[in-house]
Amino acid sequence: MAQNSLLAKSKVAKRGVEFLLQCWESRGKIKYAGHDSQIGTDWEKLKYPFTDYRILKSLDTLSQFKFIKNDPRLKEMVHALVSKQDANGRFTPESIHQVWSDFDFGQKEKPSFWVTFLALRILKRLFE
Repeated sequence: MAQNSLLAKSKVAKRGVEFLLQCWESRGKIKYAGHDSQIGTDWEKLKYPFTDYRILKSLDTLSQFKFIKNDPRLKEMVHALVSKQDANGRFTPESIHQVWSDFDFGQKEKPSFWVTFLALRILKRLFE
């Protein structure tokens, strides 16, 4: 994905990146006031579609910013992702949305082509 290099290095982008990295550091501890969402209870579970804060969604975003490639928090997140890869290099959803349970990414029992694609795309961005 081509990105606007000025926007990618902007203050706004850097604040957004820092927010996601802080979510990683504070996973399980952040609760939104007046909302029942939490960053953390199942934050590290692989889940798609990207409807809430999860490791896959956050890494998909963070992997597009070259200036954080060496951040230790990003490295921790990548390690957590890679640890979920099976012996054949595939990834299996760990949480699902019931409404999409008929789709490839909605099965917790077997590796998902789509979740594997997303995870490998993230890794490719970070290591190219």
